[in-house]
Amino acid sequence: IQTYSEIVIEQCVARVAKRRLRVKVREVEDGFRVVSGHLEIPHEAHLRAEPVRILTAFAVSQDEDVPLSRTAERLLREQVDLIDDAFRTSPLALEAFLRILGNKERVMRSLMTMNEVGVLGRYLPEWEHIVCRWQHVIYHTYTVDVHSIFLVEQLRRLWRGEYEKDLPDLTELVRANPDLPALFLGCLLHDIGKGYGAEDHSKHGAELARTCLDRLGLEKDRADRALFIVDKHLLMSHIAQRRDLADPKVIVEFAAAVGDRQNLHNLYLATFADMRASSEAGWTPWRSELLRELFNRTAEYFEAGADDPRRAAEQVEARIARRRTAAAEELRNVGVDDGKALEFLDVMPRRYFTAHTPKQIARHAQVVLSLSRDKPVVTEVREMRGGFSELIVCSLDRPGLYGKIAGSITAAAVNILGSNVYTTRDRVALEVYRVTTPGGNKADREERWRRLEETVHSVLSDEASVEDLIAQGVAPVGARRSPSRIAPSVSIRNDVSDFYTVVDVAANDRMGLLYHLTGTLATRGLEIFVSKATTVLDQV
Repeated sequence: IQTYSEIVIEQCVARVAKRRLRVKVREVEDGFRVVSGHLEIPHEAHLRAEPVRILTAFAVSQDEDVPLSRTAERLLREQVDLIDDAFRTSPLALEAFLRILGNKERVMRSLMTMNEVGVLGRYLPEWEHIVCRWQHVIYHTYTVDVHSIFLVEQLRRLWRGEYEKDLPDLTELVRANPDLPALFLGCLLHDIGKGYGAEDHSKHGAELARTCLDRLGLEKDRADRALFIVDKHLLMSHIAQRRDLADPKVIVEFAAAVGDRQNLHNLYLATFADMRASSEAGWTPWRSELLRELFNRTAEYFEAGADDPRRAAEQVEARIARRRTAAAEELRNVGVDDGKALEFLDVMPRRYFTAHTPKQIARHAQVVLSLSRDKPVVTEVREMRGGFSELIVCSLDRPGLYGKIAGSITAAAVNILGSNVYTTRDRVALEVYRVTTPGGNKADREERWRRLEETVHSVLSDEASVEDLIAQGVAPVGARRSPSRIAPSVSIRNDVSDFYTVVDVAANDRMGLLYHLTGTLATRGLEIFVSKATTVLDQV
């Protein structure tokens, strides 16, 4: 409806303009013309004489930085039957298509127009299935075809420097990428497996994409790069948001799945674009932090030439030693006695040093060292950039402690994004939470944090019941009410980590969910070491 309405309107405007204005005509490449700021196709026979001009028209419009006229779009729509099997396997057609993807101007606009007039689906038959296909998940705002084109646009914005201030590492990666057309092609095809009822749309999509790229005749190395994105486009976000990035096995297995540094760079870029192009809620500073951490650790693994778990373990030990030394220096700078600093560093588990920076370690140490008989519970809050904050809670360890603290945070209407739980050798519990920063001005936020700390203290001193507080509470800041219902799922695995059992839970978000989950584990005598909570609108 939109497309045909715009055709009628533009043709009406053009007729009026021709009567009022002198029309400027400029001959450009291959017989095409720029007329009053639009690319014109001389006539239908121009396309029939050389069908590859159907694609060349878009490349020329990019070079001239002008849109196609509606008349040109109509001619293209009427001549799409020229795109047959011979056209799809033509090296000239592939060259024109890659020229479109690699152009410095109007890439998204060209792809959108190609999609609207039917050229994209005709040239890539596997694409036709996703045109106007709605995605029945609440966090996707756009149809599959538009979402896929938006991935390319997000990477183009990154390349132009629009996110350079907040995402300098990704900006540098996309600008240094040796083959943007192959990356863009992988992004375009990443969701073509949707809508077939396949359990894993990425695997089915990779099969379709291989057929597509073989037919196009793309060089094997470039085709493999694009296929990797289609096959693995969900992997990085899954690992970053659901796994313990301090576990060497996680990094080793992720690196093995990625294969090499260029695939890692491409996957990082594609994952960013996929999240950003899904909806406004898709990309958050918290997810950005997790992805950056996974990328940096895997890049470090590749740069060391690592090819086995022993090398990864050596890297972990070296990182632990560096961070212990740097953290001791940080503590010395803030006036902590060397003996006390060493005492803290010696009782903390090894995994702690791989999960936190020296500055974070020094901050946590000051909280732990302030614990005393007169202060059996110590809390501290630090607001961070990106809308999330760090909450540190320290207390003597006891059964069910994690569940009580998580429940207290929920009862205080603060949303938990993730947490790490540590127990020292002398049974002191250090719990580090990432939570959504409440809204309001500085005074409002300080009051919210004060109430939160009061709630934690009252629960841990048994002056208040978490169940009662949650029953009286309101939805946490940053959480969404669930407009849809899905059946919850639970997966329990012992092959993910060499040290821990991993329990994956997917469910509708609700008040007190994390508290009830942790309580269930605690009542069965199970101890929690790492918790990651990822919320996408109504699902957690």
